[in-house]
Amino acid sequence: MGADWRDNDPKVEPVVEVYQGHRQNYEEPGAPMTAKNAQDSIGGYEPAGYIWNAFEKGYRLGFQLSSDHISTHISYGIVYAEGPTREAILDAFKKRHSYGAHDNIILDVRCGQQMMGDEFTLKTQPKIEVSVSGTAPVARIDIIRQIDRERPAYVYNTEPKQQNVKLTWADNTAKAGAVNMYYVRIQQSDGKMAWASPMWITYQP
Repeated sequence: MGADWRDNDPKVEPVVEVYQGHRQNYEEPGAPMTAKNAQDSIGGYEPAGYIWNAFEKGYRLGFQLSSDHISTHISYGIVYAEGPTREAILDAFKKRHSYGAHDNIILDVRCGQQMMGDEFTLKTQPKIEVSVSGTAPVARIDIIRQIDRERPAYVYNTEPKQQNVKLTWADNTAKAGAVNMYYVRIQQSDGKMAWASPMWITYQP
C-alpha cells in the first residue's frame, strides 16, 4: 500500500504485516487475496511494496496479521512466547517466533530443534516439519523457498483436505554454501489462511 523497502532496521522491524483484515495480502502478486492492479486494490496499489521485494533486498522479516477498527476477529498476530507477559510477547516478536492467521488456526513450523523465525546452520539438507490444527479442512499447504537474494519461489505444495495435518518435507535441492529461506502458507477450504514466519538456513555440508 505504499512501502518500497528503501529502509529496514532489524532491531525495531523484526516482523511485517502480511495481511490486513480490512484490506488484502501483501505477500506477492500471484498469492491468494492479493491486489492484482489498482482497480483491484482496496487501499492503494503500490507493487513495490510486496514483501517478496523486501526478501530480495535481504531483509529478514517474520509475519503477523492485523485487524482494522472495522475488521475485528479475522486477523491475528500470534507468537510462541515463554510466558503470558507483555515482555515475553515482545521478545517472541523480536525473535520472529510468530505467525499470522485469519482464525484460531494452530500452526507450528520447525526444522529439527529450530522453529519459524530462526536463523541457523545445518550440515544436512533441511527437513521442514509442518503441524496444523485448522478450524476447517486444510485445502492447500505451500512451501516457499528463497536462495540467498534470489526471487522467492514455490517449491512444494500438497492438498491434504484434512483439518489436522502433520508433514515433513525434505529439500533435496537445497543449495550448499547458501542461505536457504523457507516459509509455509496454509489455505483452508473456507478460504481462511495462515502464514508462518520464515526460517533462514545456511546449508554447509
